[in-house]
Amino acid sequence: YLESRREATLADARRHAGQAKLAQARADSEKELRNQSLQALVLEAELLESKLQWDAALKLREQVAELAPDWFEARNRLGQLQHTLARFQVAEPNLRATVKLAANADEEAMALSNLAQLLQDTNRAAEAEPMMRRALAMAEQSFGAEHPDVAIDLNNLASLIKETNRAAEAEPLYRRALAIDEQSYGAEHPSVAIDLNNLALLLKATNRLAAAEALMRRALAIDEQSYGAEHPEVAIKLNNLAQLLQATFRLAEAEPLFRRALAIDEQSYGAEHPKVATRLNNLAQLLQSTNRLAEAEPLMRRALTMDEQTFGPEHPKVAIKLNNLATLLQDTKRLAEAEPLYRRALAIDEQSHGAEHPDVGFDLNNLAQLLQDTKRLADAEPLMRRCVAIFSRFASKNGHEHTGMKTVLANYRRVLEKMNVNEEEIARRVVEATADTVPHQSILPEVERLLGPATPVAEVFAELDRQNKLQGKPAIYFLTSEQPMAPYLDALLKPTAASLNTIGFSAFKNSANADAIVLYDEAIALHENNPDSQQLDLMIRMNRAAALRELGEVEQARDELRSLLSDLDNSPSTKAAMKGRVRHHLALCEWRLGDYEAAKRMSEESLDAYGDDPDLAPVRLQSEQLLADLNDNKSPTPLLNVDPQIELESARARYRARAALASLPTKESALPLLDQILGPAKSTKEVFDDLDRQYQGSTGWSTGGTAP
Repeated sequence: YLESRREATLADARRHAGQAKLAQARADSEKELRNQSLQALVLEAELLESKLQWDAALKLREQVAELAPDWFEARNRLGQLQHTLARFQVAEPNLRATVKLAANADEEAMALSNLAQLLQDTNRAAEAEPMMRRALAMAEQSFGAEHPDVAIDLNNLASLIKETNRAAEAEPLYRRALAIDEQSYGAEHPSVAIDLNNLALLLKATNRLAAAEALMRRALAIDEQSYGAEHPEVAIKLNNLAQLLQATFRLAEAEPLFRRALAIDEQSYGAEHPKVATRLNNLAQLLQSTNRLAEAEPLMRRALTMDEQTFGPEHPKVAIKLNNLATLLQDTKRLAEAEPLYRRALAIDEQSHGAEHPDVGFDLNNLAQLLQDTKRLADAEPLMRRCVAIFSRFASKNGHEHTGMKTVLANYRRVLEKMNVNEEEIARRVVEATADTVPHQSILPEVERLLGPATPVAEVFAELDRQNKLQGKPAIYFLTSEQPMAPYLDALLKPTAASLNTIGFSAFKNSANADAIVLYDEAIALHENNPDSQQLDLMIRMNRAAALRELGEVEQARDELRSLLSDLDNSPSTKAAMKGRVRHHLALCEWRLGDYEAAKRMSEESLDAYGDDPDLAPVRLQSEQLLADLNDNKSPTPLLNVDPQIELESARARYRARAALASLPTKESALPLLDQILGPAKSTKEVFDDLDRQYQGSTGWSTGGTAP
């Protein structure tokens, strides 16, 4: 495809060149010729990149940027390629230039995001984060808070925050991105699979392995359904699920997934592609875990050679492969072979990421463990001390302890013990090495779990402004210093039909159907008192019926949707999306009740309602898939075996307790209400037993092979 585009562009360039000569090189023809020639060079560079011919592609991109120094795309693509090749020092000025060259908000947001990712990779997360937040804010301003492009920026920001070990802050961003894409595209879209995968990796990192596994399996099923069983996206999801299975010691289940992912990428990209190197490396590590070292070693060496050839010998990806191979050599007692590999990996990461990066800390730990194995404790001790200091400063800088901190501390203590240092001196040295550590525990996750996510400041003030204008009062920004703000905030922060509908939809997406129904009931009650939007009322009723269906009250849901459908068809202002969605939900009810013909009819009517509107493509895809399942006589997914009335009563009790908690006098105990909302507290023994079980099932083992 790229070859054909390049040839066509070159032909256009030659044609314009001939026209320019015939017209005695008119100025506009010369400009067109130049632009066509530059486009030909760009296409040539794309083709070379697709063939992994990085050096040749880089020269072409440098040539284009030199010929057109003010061309945003040329500088941006050059900087991205330099970033990919870990040539960070030359990439940075090009990416910084694109911020100034951006001609509009979209280009500026892209430039900021690309620059921020480079800063993140060079251990400058503090500089990168405000850029990512600015890019996110610009996307929200341009597209609205619920646009899929906003979900992309949320994922990028969440990944940075996660890397700085602020999982509690990253999680709501990942969940918001997931909710946006589910709402925009439908629950079975490939973009949703990406969001599920990102959230699952965070849950895995925070030791919520069962929840992570469920999301990974759902993401895998979506990609298999969307792309087919042999697609590279499927390989990614197979690989991640296999790593989780490996982490939970289900190695026999993990191995065929690793091998299938490897086969897919070899078939898709060819045997020498860097993605194949990653798959080889992961399979080799599993083989190493099952003590098949002779099988693992050639795979690791092949992966290392491939990355050296693709990225060059000084790339961080090469450092990863060096560390893994060195660990295998260490396990087979070939310590003299392993040591130079560890030292080379350390040098690469120091040069690429800087001396304070956590990857450098892990490199120091690995080298120190080898020195310990060769009885060079005096050489190992300063490396471990520096390693501990890196992770301590990480915690001090970010307010969160790094996940590797406990392991490296235990390894440092072990080195000191083997040096026959007494306990008092060990304690002193540990305190000295960790002097900069300032551990913090965020209360935000617990508050949000109890009260729901906080409303963004911009939305708060926009709502205040809207309310004040409706009441003929001055905007909040213009209140005098004598005027109290409390009445305005009190009115704003009370639940509204719209806010309860939003929270209910989130509960529904997390399969908390009874909680969703109670929230929708409260929203309907509030909306009856303030009937300012007929469309909102219709949406809440539709969402409530969908939750009823999934709770098991299918006939009731069907009857309510039929009544709603009548109201919709009699309302000329109802949008096509609403008419289509109600028919889709009604089709799902008929399907569950076994009336396939009625379900097919409703699915077809939903497709007719959507029409050809491109903005409705994601929901149209859901109706098309449902119609295909019906034509294939497939059965719907079984409902959970629960008593709907018991579930609803429990959900109502939780909601009443939450409402009571919001107005609880300070002298009264909150414990009974919290027990109703969260369930009774476990005993201390149960808590510690659970923690111990999670810890023993986690990967928190020291490099030396013993538990810290």
